[in-house]
Amino acid sequence: MNLFEVKDEIAEVAEMIDHTEDLGKMYDEVLEDISALDMTTQRHRRCCICNDVKIDGYMKNVTMDSEKLLLILGCLFRKEISMIDAREFLTRPAKTYVCHFHFTETIDTLYERLQITCPYDIYKCSADILQKTFESVCELRVHTTFTQYIKILLDFLERYDHMRSPTRQDLLDYYTTLVEPSCDDPRVQAVEEEVAGMLHETEGLGNNYNEALECSSSLDMPKQRHQDIHNSRRCCICNDVKIDGYMKNVTMDNEKLLLILGCVFRNEISMIDAHGFLTRPAKTYVCVLHFKETIDTLYEKLQITCPYDIYKCSADILQKTFESMCELRVHTTFTQYIKILLDFLERYDHMRAP
Repeated sequence: MNLFEVKDEIAEVAEMIDHTEDLGKMYDEVLEDISALDMTTQRHRRCCICNDVKIDGYMKNVTMDSEKLLLILGCLFRKEISMIDAREFLTRPAKTYVCHFHFTETIDTLYERLQITCPYDIYKCSADILQKTFESVCELRVHTTFTQYIKILLDFLERYDHMRSPTRQDLLDYYTTLVEPSCDDPRVQAVEEEVAGMLHETEGLGNNYNEALECSSSLDMPKQRHQDIHNSRRCCICNDVKIDGYMKNVTMDNEKLLLILGCVFRNEISMIDAHGFLTRPAKTYVCVLHFKETIDTLYEKLQITCPYDIYKCSADILQKTFESMCELRVHTTFTQYIKILLDFLERYDHMRAP
């Protein structure tokens, strides 16, 4: 290849590079034009409650019947629709898109209606208030039981509690965090000096503690004798003495209540003795066997086979067992009783008889 041919090839490559640079500039210009246009790719939906049209980011596709039920119940409580329209809403087969704002409205309405401030306050809610709201639910969905209603309420409040409107105290807490004292404030400097002094003192104590540990480790400490001997305990129900492995220290009042309620259901003790058991101030050690007995007794009494069957349990059966509970603990509400039962059955279901 001679020199002239090499020059011609170099010229062709240079021309191609210029051409690609021009294409690159054109591509950049097209991208700028596209980004300048308001091209929204999100789809628009119509809210089935207020009929407003909004993009997907401001809507939620409600697929759970229980959520539809509470959303429309909130509209009923706010007197925005009639009972006939509410029933028609629940029978719609189409997809149910709802504005996020209606979730906020429903949460606020339920908290106001039930006179509570957080989801778990539902266990302290008045039975009369719950009964009134439950009657409205029964008008919309006839076969809903009271325990199912409590479960639906609690799940909804837990899931969407973050969407509630801020309370006055929330706003006060927020704005007080924005007002921070200046670092030049003499009060701030005094606090910083005090904290620095405390840290210096704790460092000195830490060094002394480490030295003491080293001294103690160098000593020949006698080994603990009789390590294989277990402490024996006396069961407060049957009075049998057993080693720790066969006993459980019951510290929760709700567990004591259900254990002694199981004894009452099995006709092992009287109601007077049951009251005496619950008022004992001493530690309550109970044989593991009594937990199995109580679980089996509760399943048999409630006519259920697993903890979550409690939501399908007959209201009459629950009411009878609740009355026995009220004789032992007067101020227990029905919703608290359901919560106590469910917690106990979930915790000790593995101990039931095969």
